[in-house]
Amino acid sequence: MLAKQLASLFILFAEPGFPMVDVSSLVTIDGAHVVRSVAELREALKPGRVLVWRHGSAFPAEAWEDISRFLDSGGSLLYLGGEPFTRPVRWSKLGGRKVEPRTIAYLRELKLNQCYRVDVSDGRMRAVNGKSTDFVPLASPCWAAVLEPRLCDTKDFKDEDGSPGARDGEVRPLWHAWKVGDDERFPSAAAGLVIERYRGRWAGGRWVFWSLSTPPEPGDLARLVNEAAKEPIEFQVDPTFGCFHEGERPSVVVRMHRPRGYPPSGYSEGTSKTDYQGTTRPAIVQTEFEVSLAVSRPTGGEFRTDPILVSCRRHANERIELPEFLVPGLYHVRAAGKGLPEVETGFWIYDEELFVSGDELSVDGYSLRRNGKPEPVVGTTVMSGLKHRKFLFEPNAAVWDDTFAELAACKMNMVRTGIWSGYRKAALDPGVVDEAWLRGLEAYYLSARRHGIPVIFTFFAFLPETWGGENPYFDPRAIEAQRAYVAAVASRFKNAKEIMWDLINEPSFSSAKHLWQCRPNGDEFEKKAFIAWLEKSYGDDDEDWKTVVRRRWRLTSADPISLPTTEDFDDRAVFEKRRPYRAADYVQFAQESFTQWTGEMTRAIRDAGSHAAITVGQDEGGLTQRPSPLVHHHAVDFTSMHAWWLNDSLLMDGLGAKARGKPLLISETGIMQRELLSGEAIRSPDEAAKLLSRKIGYAFASRAFGVIQWCYDVNPYMASDNEVAIGLRPGDGSYRPEHRVLREAAAFVARNTSLFDGAVEPEIVMIVPTGDIWSPRDHAGEAVRRAVDALEVDLGMHVQWVPDHRAAIDLGKPRAIILPACRGVSDVTWNTISAAMKNGSTLFCTGWFETNDAGLPADRLGLKKRLLSLNEKSGEGAMLRFSRNITESWYAAAGNPVGTWIEKDGLRVWHHPLPLEWSESPGMLRSFYAAGLERAKVYAPSHNRWPPPPGVLVSRLRFAKATLVVMINETPREQIVQLVAGQSPVMVPAGESRMAWLDDKESKIIDMQGAHDQSADRNTP
Repeated sequence: MLAKQLASLFILFAEPGFPMVDVSSLVTIDGAHVVRSVAELREALKPGRVLVWRHGSAFPAEAWEDISRFLDSGGSLLYLGGEPFTRPVRWSKLGGRKVEPRTIAYLRELKLNQCYRVDVSDGRMRAVNGKSTDFVPLASPCWAAVLEPRLCDTKDFKDEDGSPGARDGEVRPLWHAWKVGDDERFPSAAAGLVIERYRGRWAGGRWVFWSLSTPPEPGDLARLVNEAAKEPIEFQVDPTFGCFHEGERPSVVVRMHRPRGYPPSGYSEGTSKTDYQGTTRPAIVQTEFEVSLAVSRPTGGEFRTDPILVSCRRHANERIELPEFLVPGLYHVRAAGKGLPEVETGFWIYDEELFVSGDELSVDGYSLRRNGKPEPVVGTTVMSGLKHRKFLFEPNAAVWDDTFAELAACKMNMVRTGIWSGYRKAALDPGVVDEAWLRGLEAYYLSARRHGIPVIFTFFAFLPETWGGENPYFDPRAIEAQRAYVAAVASRFKNAKEIMWDLINEPSFSSAKHLWQCRPNGDEFEKKAFIAWLEKSYGDDDEDWKTVVRRRWRLTSADPISLPTTEDFDDRAVFEKRRPYRAADYVQFAQESFTQWTGEMTRAIRDAGSHAAITVGQDEGGLTQRPSPLVHHHAVDFTSMHAWWLNDSLLMDGLGAKARGKPLLISETGIMQRELLSGEAIRSPDEAAKLLSRKIGYAFASRAFGVIQWCYDVNPYMASDNEVAIGLRPGDGSYRPEHRVLREAAAFVARNTSLFDGAVEPEIVMIVPTGDIWSPRDHAGEAVRRAVDALEVDLGMHVQWVPDHRAAIDLGKPRAIILPACRGVSDVTWNTISAAMKNGSTLFCTGWFETNDAGLPADRLGLKKRLLSLNEKSGEGAMLRFSRNITESWYAAAGNPVGTWIEKDGLRVWHHPLPLEWSESPGMLRSFYAAGLERAKVYAPSHNRWPPPPGVLVSRLRFAKATLVVMINETPREQIVQLVAGQSPVMVPAGESRMAWLDDKESKIIDMQGAHDQSADRNTP
């Protein structure tokens, strides 16, 4: 197994009677140093040694500080089974040891974060990079302990929220394990792995884990022990450019880092040395490594370089020129050396033919089109499995090529990527974009094109970079620098057919001090812009704009007209000096100003020669005060929404971004970590997969043309515990259950692309009361949600959202208009609604709203008001409950509380005096809408014929040739849904979604998600 002097460095804890948890026996290592108490363990934990833990999840709590100090000093660890350090064992006052309840506090201390059990009973295991490629059967029962290691504690760019940090370590799998029936390509867990610690707190350590609940076989144990005895060496090979152009000679840089700094002066081969602490270290004399490179050509064949001698005591950097390669294409470079892991990189020789190839991508009012045909999307976000957010600064085309090949095989047909931080590194001066960075993006795009996968590239995240300006949206210095940067990239890709642009990821407006909120920056540029906007918005021939503004904001004639204060955005019982309508107007100003910024960046891209489609990837904040896709949609080619935290509002996420006449892409979604108060994740990996299934279903139910999952590779290189919880492919090379969900959805969509054509638009429009939503006192947001639940979920009706302030432009000619309970709408919007009613539309509205968007008196339906009570009985006999916040904030309409038809002056109104959408009793709202829709002759017949079970959304989306049915089960049990007459009902698994296509008469099922699951999974072991 090991030489005797090395074996003695291993420490085995063997306290008599110490409990074992989650392991069945104690593994032995011949020649290891055995300690029989915590006191002996404390003495044995010296630098250079390896702690072996054999008792599974159990460990002595009183030894933790000693173990922690040992690991801090660079000590190594071999953990043989169990959930590491999760069951502290203490001495009982009555004598004897007591095992405490499970905790992850010690895991969190080691930045291993969580531990999940993945059942691999009767599955299989195979070594990674071992001599044998044979599968080994696993016992039953058998489970693998899956960790979530975070390998970063720093930020490269302290003021940027999306910043990566130093890569303090690396995960290397030793064995993979598969469940019964798993696709051979996608193992469920790592059965054994190594975490190498290169820098930071645990630098110099090597942590080896046997993850299975069954003990390792002798041969596997030998490999584990040898791995634990090795010195951690960071070894990588990077091309100097990701893409080389004609006439350039390729080169790579060999980089090596030895955190232990071996060998100290005085070591000689074949000897050992005892240090001042009495620790005997093995002689590690190799200061020069012989590295050989193998370069594979795109035309086939391989070229090997002569061995290169790389000297390394602690750090080494060697640039190596490669032979001239004149043939365009992708080149793989493998590097290996004795005592070093084999690594691989890749680079491109620019392939212009491939770069300009591809199909024409365009959009219509619903979908993305490929050469004029529908191209529904199921994709993911890809940066790099090795470098993550630094992927364009440290390009590796070999990794991209492997990933894109895998995605294409799984029928995933789009990737999203971009730069989330480091803008001043990509372009230190405005317009001077780093050439190496651009070459990295070229290599990324060529790698995607090689596998036929279009790319969405994102320019900014959260706030645009200012490049020395005061305000990212108004300072001319900042705007011009942004234009120059965007144009430089777009110009480089003006001939690329299969690229699209996302201007900014999840934008805020506009102060960096209040990220994720809409708050003023307070600079002179913003003040000037706000005053100009007010003058334009409220000035007319009849009245001075300042008078109008003072009336809207309730200012005296002596009060200055200025930007809102931070306090203006607070909802208070008594507002005192706060001016909430000033805050509301500022939000509208921010929405329109962001639209102008979007137009500026779009013009920069077009001026640079790129005709690629453009979007903005907003998140759920766009449904409140942050830039809304329903406002800036006319400045982009398609809208985007990121569905993240609000898992009870996933349908709203999509509907709130699906603007009239513009296609929608759910361009980022995944599973955010949510923890119990104990710090443990509330969801298991299987439960996370179910949630992703529902999110994909909601994306299509909201009439999006596709969905992009975030992200493919788990990112451990950010100082954020949440990041290591998100993604499909962890660093240990396994695949989370979410991966199967995504590839099954991709397979279903790929089989039916031609059916996503000729989408039928909704006949119902909902006016979103943005005056309420953008104000400090927003009750309309919840009213909108209840309206969506009643219409889309309960009644099966599809609704087009239109914001109050864009109704005059986007309303169209609906048969029914929904105005959910609100305090009022703008005069322009009310005039637009009135005109639509005179042209045949019917208005559905509730409550009292005889005011405009600033709460000023306005003649709407001529209704009187009265105070609401906590409990109200409608004239139909239903008892409704309203919250205290509602009853102390607004009114009901006076009169008999029963649904009433109002027909006068050509208007057709179905009204209820009680604000039903504010009620906590949804049944009355559903009945109110149903009665009104019957009167307006707007039907969903099949929904009424086969109402879905409670807790199940069944959404039927009609296209020219067929109907897409999305079924989403939000209950903990499987549910049965009847789709067509005369055919067996469909089973929707608990907590999941399913999709099906019906023929144009909805008389038979054409295809069902899951009906051909094996088309997404092959080579099942």
